[in-house]
Amino acid sequence: MVLTPKIGDRYQQQHQTASPYTPITDHQATSLSSCYDVSMYSIDTPAKVTNIDSQTTQVNQPSKSSRSSKWSIDDFNIGRLLGEGTFSKVILVEEKKTGYLCALKIIKKEFICQYNQEHQLIRELEIHMRLFHKHILRMYDFFYDSERIYIIIEYAPNDTLANYLKRHKQLDNITSATYIYQLTDAIHYCHRLLIMHRDIKPENILLGQFMEIKLADFGLALHCPSSRRTFSCGTMVKSDYMAPEVIESEDISNCLEQNSLLSSSTTSATTVPTLSSRQTTPYEESADLWSLGVIAYELLEGQTPFYDLDVSMTKKRILNCDYSLPDTMNEYAKHFIHNLIKYNRQERLTTSEIVNHKWIEKFAKINFVNETFSQYVTMNFK
Repeated sequence: MVLTPKIGDRYQQQHQTASPYTPITDHQATSLSSCYDVSMYSIDTPAKVTNIDSQTTQVNQPSKSSRSSKWSIDDFNIGRLLGEGTFSKVILVEEKKTGYLCALKIIKKEFICQYNQEHQLIRELEIHMRLFHKHILRMYDFFYDSERIYIIIEYAPNDTLANYLKRHKQLDNITSATYIYQLTDAIHYCHRLLIMHRDIKPENILLGQFMEIKLADFGLALHCPSSRRTFSCGTMVKSDYMAPEVIESEDISNCLEQNSLLSSSTTSATTVPTLSSRQTTPYEESADLWSLGVIAYELLEGQTPFYDLDVSMTKKRILNCDYSLPDTMNEYAKHFIHNLIKYNRQERLTTSEIVNHKWIEKFAKINFVNETFSQYVTMNFK
């Protein structure tokens, strides 16, 4: 077992005088994307927002040459493929100068332009690079060349929680409660910074050197000073973890889009679908806590509570909170899950209530990382 160190001297020097956390909103991200040559998508950096008020946004943008010369693909020894997504792939690399291991997420610029993901990528970089927490996968830096964008991230050697769960089918109360505690710690940190992750699922949770939780993939994350979001940005691949208010917001958004398309394509009277029975109410950070409850259920039972082969049926079951807790489940775990998977978001447990819940107090290994690290040192450095 080899400890995975930091990314090296350049990273440490960069962050010794790190600027205060100033993430950007959707509106600011759109404004910032106009600072770049999006026709070629020559991204220089997520621009540093130095002064924000209700009317103006001042931006300091480093030159392309300074960003390009900082890192290059030649600084790394290329290793194996770690994972692959729709727009990117992740490979294991070794930084030549220090021998440090990290992961490199590679995104082709043509895909970013083709699917109009410029401002979403900028927002992801701006948010993720400012997050420093033991249970959040670290983003160290990024660079680019003429065809690709490279994001340097922490290497988590023990795969995703999704694959771990596939191998073990279901987990015991101790392991499940420990992972939920660590994930809650990461979520609380994000919410304290007014960040909604919005895509919490086992595929976006990695396991670190000591099998500890590492929350990853902030592609749909949003910094929201108002703590509110009316419509979703982007599409979640899985609906199993979506809170009812997120599904309702997407349905309303799709309905409004269809209304707009119909009204612009015809002048005759047309009947279009409406959602009069639902309110266009914004959702908030508690949507992440709903996902946490779903994951707790899945860890203990091996599948999500609303699973159905038909995605529309899954959404319908979520909206109706149509699920059951098996008799074999621990009573504390039942109470825990029941009080997170609630249609009324105001009735869901808060992060402080989660960490003080009986199920967490009884089963979670609160000092899991420190204890595991101490065991590792004892075994390897006698």
